Amino acid sequence: MTSQPPWFPKRPTMSPLRPATFFATIAVALSLAACNTLETSTAPAPTAEPVNPGAKVAALDIPNGQPCGAELSAYKAVMDNDLRTGHVNKPVYDRVINDLRPAVAACQAARSYEAIALMNATKRRFGYPVSQGESMVRSRDLAGRS
Repeated sequence: MTSQPPWFPKRPTMSPLRPATFFATIAVALSLAACNTLETSTAPAPTAEPVNPGAKVAALDIPNGQPCGAELSAYKAVMDNDLRTGHVNKPVYDRVINDLRPAVAACQAARSYEAIALMNATKRRFGYPVSQGESMVRSRDLAGRS
């Protein structure tokens, strides 16, 4: 192997101090970046104020002991909240409540399957989602087959 000419620059050797300086610089930069992100992420989340907090909600005599009572109560609570927040206007709310009255009557008569089927029909009619598989009403139950 031939030696390099004297005018050819020597390859620099890395001192043991350079990697430590590099990693220290990275650590300082990351810690400063972490401080900045923590400072900006403490803003409070916006809350939705009721548009119509004093809205008159309808009273329905939903039975608590029946299996359909919990589902009817939950849907009525959603409708009451939608009225208070302005997502539904009063005429639409009144139509939904009137559509729920036969479901409440069926629930009071211990016909839970019929009550939930009527409630689900009302939900579909007004664009509310109907959960699949979680409801106690199934197509075979409505058809009278076991």
